[in-house]
Formats: sequence, structure tokens, C-alpha cells
Amino acid sequence: MSGTSARPPRRLLIIARSGRALAASARRAGYSCDVIDQFADADTRALSDFCRVAAQLTPAVLAPLLAEWHDRAGDANIIVGGGIEAQPALVDWLTEYAPVAANSAAMLAALKQPRKLAALLDELAIPHPAIVTDADAAQGPATDWLVKQTGADGGGHVRGWQPAGGLGTDEYLQRRCSGRPASVVFLAGGHGARLVGYNHCLQAAAQTGDADDYRFAGAIAAPWPASLTAAIAAAVSRLVAATGLRGLCGVDLLVDESSGAFVLLEVNPRPPASFELHEQGGSLVAAHLAACDGRLPTDWPAAGDCPGKLVVYSGDAVAVPGDIAWPDWSADRPPAASRLQAGTPLCTVFARAATPAACEQALYARRDKLIKSIKNNSQITD
Repeated sequence: MSGTSARPPRRLLIIARSGRALAASARRAGYSCDVIDQFADADTRALSDFCRVAAQLTPAVLAPLLAEWHDRAGDANIIVGGGIEAQPALVDWLTEYAPVAANSAAMLAALKQPRKLAALLDELAIPHPAIVTDADAAQGPATDWLVKQTGADGGGHVRGWQPAGGLGTDEYLQRRCSGRPASVVFLAGGHGARLVGYNHCLQAAAQTGDADDYRFAGAIAAPWPASLTAAIAAAVSRLVAATGLRGLCGVDLLVDESSGAFVLLEVNPRPPASFELHEQGGSLVAAHLAACDGRLPTDWPAAGDCPGKLVVYSGDAVAVPGDIAWPDWSADRPPAASRLQAGTPLCTVFARAATPAACEQALYARRDKLIKSIKNNSQITD
């Protein structure tokens, strides 16, 4: 761990690409909350006492914001979310300002180095796609491979391989595999793990029409066959025991629910974007802080139905009306009168249904309704 407080803090500072979900969970647990992220959406500001935009999550950008925050913070801990993997040393640097409830920089670096992760998964007998860092070692046609960037997350860095373009110094190749995109949320206590929930993952390709658009576009919590969940739970337990992972974490997978087979694509050693679909057991931020200190819940209740979230990508540039009344099923709401470029995230919509298919249908229907209403500069209703 990069540092934790023996006493539960009264205040939390969240640093992430988007901090809204973590802030909502922190408030649910009774914490005062501050946020530094890349959006400072309207609902994030409403959830936090101190909210600032950081165009990049780098020490140069964060230092003046943290100096301003530190003068008023008092007894506080820092929680980091998505967007910090590309600069793992950032986690240790943050301890200059407050204890950080996160896995160490060394842990982040090791789990986000593709060859090190592949070697670890081989040692633990956890299936994963073939990885090569030298394009000359890639066997078979180029269409069998994806290009990924070391330390990146969110899927925006993934593309089909074009051999003529070569590989950058921070890029590697991962062999394409079959299966449904999926993820698992879990709490790790250094030696043991508690599985929190399973998700079907959504990708931006369904909204943009680009088959190679692998950006994260949401998830739907769904029950999986017992044989598949047992195999994944065993793999996660081996991973935690071997690495000492702590806190709220996730893994990205491809799964075949009919055969019970899976391959592990990525390890996310920080709170994953889909965690908020699984808060029926309480605040997962509170559980994250406890897990960072090695304390795990005895279990975590299943969602029961199928809640889902969808990141809305608009195909056109959008001017957000100044007087818009956002529906209750939306979040990550840009400030009034914002102008967003085509292809960028507009907001997030939520839905619940009895089945994953029904939930997905409801999510896309709400997306379409919201975009239409904004373009028509009219109010959004249920």
C-alpha cells in the first residue's frame, strides 16, 4: 500500500479521470468528499465540497490543485480511480499530500506491464491471450492481432494492427480471442478476495458504427453460470494471493457462458468503472478503504436483477441547453451551456431490467431519447 490512515478519515479526495461514481459512493458512506478529475461534471460538483478540473493526471497539472486542496483538507485520505495507470509513480508522489488508499506504484507498474502480467498469469495457470512486444514475433495474419498501449485503460488506445505502421515504444500486440466482453468487480485484502459482481461489457462500436472502436461504453450486471463464476473466482483468488492486491479492483475478460471458458485480458488494480452497479451491499468506497487495511466483508449480495449503465457518445457536436432538466436516470452531466465535440462522452444513462437483453434495450432507448431532446433543445422526461 502507498499509505493508509489507522483512523478512518473524515474526508476523501478522489483523483480519477471521472470521479462522480466514487464521490457518490463516498457520500453514501457519510464521508465529506473532494474531487479532482478531467470533467468536473455538474453532478460531481454537487457531490463534492471542492471540485477542480485537471486536464491531465500528471504531477505538473495536479500540484497546484493539490496545494490549494491541502490548505483546507484536514484529516483526509486520497483515493485514485481510472486514468492513473499510465503514470504509476503518481500514486507514491501523492503520499506527500495525504495517505493514499491504493495499491503501490510498483504493483501498478507490474500489473500493467504486458510481458510481466503474461508471465504471472502463466505461472498461475490463468488463461490469457498471447502477447508480443516485437512485431516480428507476431505469427499469422495481421487481422489476428490488436495493438494496445502499455498502462492505458478505457479501450480508446486499442486498434486493429496495421503492420506497415510498426509498433510504438509503449505499444504491444495482443492476439484476438473469441468471447463476450465481460468484467468482474472484487475486493482484495492482500491475501484473500471477495467477488462483488459480474458484468457484460458494452463498447462504443455499437454507437459509432466503427467495429474497431473498443472504448468502454458501460456494463450490465448479470448472473453467470456457476461453473464460470467458480473458475473466475478461483483465478482471482490465486491472483490476489500471488500479488498482494488490496482494495476495490477488477479484471476484464472474454467469456463463453455456454462452455464456461474465459481469458483474462487486463487487471485493473483500482476501482473499476462498473463498481457502482453493485452497491446494493453498501458503499463500495467504504469497503475499498477497509480492504486496503486487509479487512474484507464475509460476502457481498448479488444485484438480484440486471442494473446497467451506458456511456453516451454523441455522433455529432452537442450544445447542452442552459436550462436542461436532466432525468433521474442520467449522470455525469456536463455543466449547462457546455459544447462537446463529436464522439466525446456526453453523459451516462442507467436502467434496470429482469434480463441483460432487456436492460441493454432500455439503455439504448434512453440514450436516443436524451440525444433527441438535447438536439431539439427540449426537456427530457421519463
